[in-house]
Amino acid sequence: MSEYPNIAARLAQLNDDRDPQELARNMPQVGDIVLYCPGAPFDGLDPKSPALAAIVTFVRDNSDRLDLHVLTRNGSCVRTLVDYADEPHPGCWTWRVELNR
Repeated sequence: MSEYPNIAARLAQLNDDRDPQELARNMPQVGDIVLYCPGAPFDGLDPKSPALAAIVTFVRDNSDRLDLHVLTRNGSCVRTLVDYADEPHPGCWTWRVELNR
C-alpha cells in the first residue's frame, strides 16, 4: 500500500515544481484505464497473474481510492475502494508496471 494518504500528496512530492492544474490532470478520472494488481485475499484472482487493465468507474474526493471495473481473461469483476500503490501490490491499482521480458 502507499505510504501517502492520497495520490495528490505523492504527485506533489514527485512534482513539487509543477503547476497544480497540471498535477490535477494526472489524477485518475472516470473512464481512465489503470492497472489492477490481483492477489488480495478477497478478490479470488490468481496472485501470480500479471496486472490487469481496469476502467475507473468512481473517484473519491481527496483520496487515492478508486472503484474499478477490472477486465480479466474470462470476463470482468468490480472492485471498490481500491488503494493506490507506487509499486505493484496485491489488491491495489497503479499507473504502470514494468515487465521483465
